[in-house]
Amino acid sequence: ARKQVFFTFGPFVLVKLYGMPTQRVAALFAVSALLTAIWGGRLIGRLVGIIRASEYAMVEYDIPRAKLEAACRITPGVEAPTVAPLANPDWVAVKAMVRRKEFNRIMDELYEIGARGIFVADIRSCRL
Repeated sequence: ARKQVFFTFGPFVLVKLYGMPTQRVAALFAVSALLTAIWGGRLIGRLVGIIRASEYAMVEYDIPRAKLEAACRITPGVEAPTVAPLANPDWVAVKAMVRRKEFNRIMDELYEIGARGIFVADIRSCRL
């Protein structure tokens, strides 16, 4: 669905809002089609993954099981956060992707509700 929206409204935005010449937009589509034909879309997918990863970070933390629901509201992840049991049955480990520009606020909120061992790691590439 995203691809169809892009191919429908992307050229319109480039031409009307950014003033790009229609010939350049057509050339971009031709180059995209050529690269897709040559590499089957894998190269483009990988490049998009690297670019998208720069928008996200991975946050990991331990939280008391009783506070898990509140923590998951703070870090919902893409589909859902990954939750794993710890040796202490009262605690769980949580991992979720978050927007890079929001991670400081998220870390503060997690700490306030009782999360510990909070850290944020860079993501090199991803597919969403």
